[in-house]
Amino acid sequence: MRLVFKSVLAAFLAMASSAPSPAQPIDFTGQKITLAIATPSGGGYDLYGRLVARHLGRFLPGNPTIVPQNMPGAGSLIAANWLANVAPRDGTGLATVPSATLFENLLGNTSARFDARKLNWLVSLNDYTAVAAAWHETPFVTASDMLSKEFLLGSNAPRQTQLCGRCCSMR
Repeated sequence: MRLVFKSVLAAFLAMASSAPSPAQPIDFTGQKITLAIATPSGGGYDLYGRLVARHLGRFLPGNPTIVPQNMPGAGSLIAANWLANVAPRDGTGLATVPSATLFENLLGNTSARFDARKLNWLVSLNDYTAVAAAWHETPFVTASDMLSKEFLLGSNAPRQTQLCGRCCSMR
C-alpha cells in the first residue's frame, strides 16, 4: 500500500504544474497550494483529495501547505471551470475532478467553460470501467440502438444542465 501511494504521488508530482517547465524548479517555500475537490465532503473524491493534500507538500520543493477546498456543484463543473479560468497558473492551483466531467464540452454543455485538451491530467487514483446497461426487455440491444432511439439515463447526482439531445435526454 505504501509503495502504491508513493507511486501515485510520484506520478502526481511529475505533472503537477500546468505552466511550462522553468529552467529552475519552482520553490514553494511559504506558499499555500489550493487543491479544489469537485465533490461534496464525505465521498470518494473528497477522500482522495484530502489524502493527497495531507501528503503532497512533503514531496514538493519548499514543502508547501496543501489546502483542500471542496467546490461541489453543477456536476463538478464549478471546480473544473475554476481550474481552467480562475486558478493561478504558477502551480498553486490544482483540482480533483471526476473524469467524466471533462467530457462535458464534447457533449455540448455550454456551462463547461474549459477546453479539456488544455488541462494537464496528472494522475488517476483509481481505475474503473464505465458501463451502460439496459434492461433485457427494452428495445436496446446494440450500442447503435442507444444512438438512434431515446434512452433515458439515471445518475448518482442531480443535474441542472441539458444533455446532448442526440443520444440522451432528460425528462
